[in-house]
Amino acid sequence: MGEETRREMEAREREVVVGNFPYDMAAKYELAVGVEIVANAFGEGARVEGWAAVLRDLRHGMALAAQVGKLVLMFDDIGVLDESAAKAAEAAFAALSEDERTITFEDVTRAYEEEAEEAEREAAFFEGLAEFIAAQEQSPGEDITLGEAVERRDAGAEEVRKIVEGGEEGDA
Repeated sequence: MGEETRREMEAREREVVVGNFPYDMAAKYELAVGVEIVANAFGEGARVEGWAAVLRDLRHGMALAAQVGKLVLMFDDIGVLDESAAKAAEAAFAALSEDERTITFEDVTRAYEEEAEEAEREAAFFEGLAEFIAAQEQSPGEDITLGEAVERRDAGAEEVRKIVEGGEEGDA
């Protein structure tokens, strides 16, 4: 893709619609196929911090959908915000830097990298949980904690390492 095409795509306007439907604070973007990306929060809609988080989450979702371009704030005509909530949404959007209001191809890549890192953290959590469940099944009458299960796993791994490296078998 040529540099000029990239710049043209990144300059395309992407309408972000804010309102209070179906949530107290909702920001939506509709993909060409009729599917909406929605970021939301519950609570007081007149809070700038809440709107900032909603807009940040929507921007991340749009980057994952490779929707490069400049974000433009629009107000929903169905989920109409009261005046204080509208001002808060506008203030949150105005507080975004020009870079934060633009989704670039680099932002798309970064969003996928962030998702991959999160998936790795979640996988590690569930691996630990599986080890915990396995340790509980090995000692059904024993009340074992997750920390103890991890210690047992580490001790077992150390013992296997010693055997593989030709060391002595023994308690770790």
